[in-house]
Amino acid sequence: MIERALSEISSDIQVKRMELIQFASLYGLNHSITIQKSEDLDQVIYEYQISSQIHAEKQKEINSFWKKNFQLAIS
Repeated sequence: MIERALSEISSDIQVKRMELIQFASLYGLNHSITIQKSEDLDQVIYEYQISSQIHAEKQKEINSFWKKNFQLAIS
């Protein structure tokens, strides 16, 4: 799976949120299209959470790598 940038996913969340608000205003909260828009938003939020978690884990690995190598270099 190709990871999208967190900023791109965040932008998608904003777009989906606005779409949901518009459809909820037009059709009501219980209309099937509003529910579908809500599910679409949920999916993008989930993608953001997973990507954010992966990013944090990669950053930890990078920090650990540099910390170990820096300590070896100054020893």
